[in-house]
Amino acid sequence: MSTLAPSTDLASLDVSDLELWREGPPDEVFETLRGEDGLHWSELTDFPWESGFWSVVRYDDIAEVGRDFETFSSARSIILVDKLETDPDKPDPIDLAANMMITQDPPRHDRLKALVQRAFTPKRALDHTERMREIINLVYDRALDAHRTGGSTWFRTLASTCRRW
Repeated sequence: MSTLAPSTDLASLDVSDLELWREGPPDEVFETLRGEDGLHWSELTDFPWESGFWSVVRYDDIAEVGRDFETFSSARSIILVDKLETDPDKPDPIDLAANMMITQDPPRHDRLKALVQRAFTPKRALDHTERMREIINLVYDRALDAHRTGGSTWFRTLASTCRRW
């Protein structure tokens, strides 16, 4: 069932509305947006100090944005809002994102990538398989313990499947 009425509703559509995502990704919504102009503005009503954000929904447009770091810089943020904390005397968790590799533009991103990329080859990942299994199983065990009386069938199936690998 479509979660989106005719295209006249697109102007008021907020793709960050969690109701759209309740049953999983709102594929029909994004299909409709791709059929329109491929670029959609969403107001951020939950953060009145923020104006909103653009959704780029067509593959070619997304690829172009990814290549053009000068126009579409990650330096400001890759998160939907610029600030979570409105009190200027309190630290804002988003400020931490400014130092993450994913929020860096070239040439800084390229220098950081060159430093770490040898640690993330397929062979190196295989060297850490056993430890990754331990960590994943620990996370799933804790999540299952926290939700013994209920929880998602999907989550329990995933946890059971991961236990076997």
